[in-house]
Amino acid sequence: MDPSKKLILITGCNKGIGYTLVENIIKQKSDINIIFTSRNEKLGINSMNKLISKYPSSKSQLIYHQLDITNKESINSIINWIKSKFKKIDILFNNAGVYNTPREDVIKTNVFGTVNITKMFLENDIINNNGKIISVGSGMGSFSSAGNHRSEFKNASTIDDLTNLANRYLKENWGGGAYSISKLIIHLFAKILAETEEIRKKNIGVYSMDPGWCRTDMGGSGAPLPPEHGAEIGLFLIKLKDGIIPNLQGQYFNSPSPKPSSY
Repeated sequence: MDPSKKLILITGCNKGIGYTLVENIIKQKSDINIIFTSRNEKLGINSMNKLISKYPSSKSQLIYHQLDITNKESINSIINWIKSKFKKIDILFNNAGVYNTPREDVIKTNVFGTVNITKMFLENDIINNNGKIISVGSGMGSFSSAGNHRSEFKNASTIDDLTNLANRYLKENWGGGAYSISKLIIHLFAKILAETEEIRKKNIGVYSMDPGWCRTDMGGSGAPLPPEHGAEIGLFLIKLKDGIIPNLQGQYFNSPSPKPSSY
């Protein structure tokens, strides 16, 4: 791969928003190379090869690696592979997530998986200075979804606070949908992570986003928006100026414009 091009790792690429985001990048002939990942290796490789065949003249190069964000061994495997092959990446795009599964699986994937891969990439210095970390949230992830525990989420000030809240949600059988709670935590994770000393020192831009209710396997055929809508927001954040943008850092976006939204 051309080292002069930006290198982005996108989790959960074999379908949905992740797949459409990759397609949007390569069909625009962007100077961005992509590490294409999925939990299921066969499905991921097939999806990637489909895009390569569809856009043979793309400037972007795609390379596949299996990744299960719920498995620390899998995360370590891709970290070692990146170190040996590229040394570092420029952008981590946390897209992988689940919806209509048991609440334990939703929290395990959407919260702990996203938090773990981000922390492990930072601990291993895998993300270049002036890079970006973008995490997919949801409009469902609002403070109202926390019900009687809203103040505890609003008062969370560390990443440990957020993971403790996720564990308590499961152990104490709080009300509220697991998906909504998980995405509220993702929005807060971006906000809190953005304020850490490590992120400031490395000048890494951190954002969360709502792709909208899109017609994907997760969103269903009755959703009002095409997956391109969500991918457009993701591409907007990818193309933002490198590094920290003070008035945008840690913010949540639900449209492809430099106007953060609230949750």
